[in-house]
Amino acid sequence: MSKKKRNKDSVIKKLPFNIMLVPGFLVFALVPVVMRFYAGITAYPEHSWGYGSQNYTDLFLHGKVVVFAVIAAVMAVLLAIKFAGMKKAERLELLKRFWPMLVYILFIVLSTIFSMDRHASIHGEMEQMEPFFVLLGYVIAVCYTFLYVKDDKDVSFINTGILIGGFIVSAIGIVQMFGFNPFDTKVGKWLMIPASVRDYAEFKGNFNYIVSTLFNKDYVGPFVMIYFPICFSIIFSKTRLWQRISAGVISAMLFVFLLGSRSKTGIVVFVLIAVLMFIVFIRPIIRYWYLIVGVLVIGVGFFGYYVTQRDTGYLTRLRNALKVEKADFPFKSIDTTGDCVLINYKGREIKITYEVNDQYMILYSLDVFDNGELCEITETKNPEVMRLILSDGEKASITLGLIDGKYLSMAFKMSNKSVTFTKIGSNYSVFTKWNKRIESYESWKPLKGYEKIVSGRGGIWRLAIPRLMDHIIIGAGPDCFPNATYALGNDYAVMIRGSGKTVPVRPHNYFIQMGMNTGLLSLLTCLIFFVWYIADCFKLYCFKKPNGALFYIGAGCMAAVIGFLGTGLANDSMIVVSPAFWVALGLGMAVNRMNKRI
Repeated sequence: MSKKKRNKDSVIKKLPFNIMLVPGFLVFALVPVVMRFYAGITAYPEHSWGYGSQNYTDLFLHGKVVVFAVIAAVMAVLLAIKFAGMKKAERLELLKRFWPMLVYILFIVLSTIFSMDRHASIHGEMEQMEPFFVLLGYVIAVCYTFLYVKDDKDVSFINTGILIGGFIVSAIGIVQMFGFNPFDTKVGKWLMIPASVRDYAEFKGNFNYIVSTLFNKDYVGPFVMIYFPICFSIIFSKTRLWQRISAGVISAMLFVFLLGSRSKTGIVVFVLIAVLMFIVFIRPIIRYWYLIVGVLVIGVGFFGYYVTQRDTGYLTRLRNALKVEKADFPFKSIDTTGDCVLINYKGREIKITYEVNDQYMILYSLDVFDNGELCEITETKNPEVMRLILSDGEKASITLGLIDGKYLSMAFKMSNKSVTFTKIGSNYSVFTKWNKRIESYESWKPLKGYEKIVSGRGGIWRLAIPRLMDHIIIGAGPDCFPNATYALGNDYAVMIRGSGKTVPVRPHNYFIQMGMNTGLLSLLTCLIFFVWYIADCFKLYCFKKPNGALFYIGAGCMAAVIGFLGTGLANDSMIVVSPAFWVALGLGMAVNRMNKRI
């Protein structure tokens, strides 16, 4: 070995951390923090369910995609080097352990090749930003972390990244809770916005929308579920008091950030994970009770002040949002398959028919029947608006307009809800508020009436679940959920109950998202991988006495993975959080391997 080579190796060995783990460190410390203004173009307006404009701006997602793509590329190179240096038996053992991920990669590639929108699957789409190379990066991240984390020194280095990322993101969220938005300062604009648009780009503070750097409050829950359990476990794994105190303070900050964000799913899952962690950590909690009391005092104190001084209606809104009850919607169903528009309103059958001229622009006749009785129609000062008096005296209205400048449309409005339809030929069609024609598909009947549960997610799930069977082997493609579900068009009644306000470009369910985008079989292989890991953790941590610092870190990683998957029942995978989940999963697997040797 040359003298130059020996000197290089000695310098690397003297570093206080493993330089090969810098990419994993950055996933926790840097990726969630990155924010950069980006102006993009979406293909959504080309589809029947799409928005009206192709242009959009992004502050939260695109920059994170770029940074993670670079980190994942470095991880891929390091992973290839590591794999090339392995013995044959070691390679076979690795492939045996990670075969579900290899199958997942195959489905990612196939779903991208046969994607319903290949451009979106390759480049990413607005408000989704998980194209194929990001999904591949997730798999690379878990394998890389598992192979390169070898000892407690490596674990400590990764944990430092978790503490840094948790502190920065939660600190920004907490100052937002108290009405200050760092994104609207000169420094914030200089860091995030290019000079060409910096003078007129404004991001005003909104204390009712506390997201820090995480795009949406829905992702605060998954973020805290990953960072909090590991930060909390560091309290019991460090020997120095200042390290324990630092981990405790950051844990308290994450707790306050979660409560302030009003992430209802996150709060519910947090309670369940807290119970699990209390069971596993009962002995050190008793031993270091003063630190736990300190965490609770800081967290409850900050949040108590916030609720009493800044947001007095917080608890009432949270209680109402967590209710799971069937709603009695006035619009039961809307059917356009016959020779009329048939609306079931409060159990009554409203039938609307009309005739137009050959160009479909002039109204010749209009008849509205309520349970078979002809309704009275009166004109108003505005000739385009007509009033209806139903058989029981209740009032409704029909507003005339043009679709695409050539088709006469009617907006039937009742109970402050409206549905717009038009007659083309002998058929009636329903249109979105962007004047896009939509088709009718079956929705999932078990969720009928529960469309408003979990902040309206029930309606989206009801639209999406039936379409999963169309994508058993090959999915619709990464970032192609709305293409696969025809978003607004699956159930007219669901649409006007609330889903018609916006286009649900995401299913708000990690498992539906994966099954739709890369296929149900890919979802099955990932579930097998997750269950293997969790079962391994339960054997190591839930039925044994603590045997060292790594025990607590391993248990913290277990809680983080379970917490993320728990929030995944009501939230999507997203670039703002998911990279940290996959690295945490790899870290947990590596710690499990080390604990088995003890």
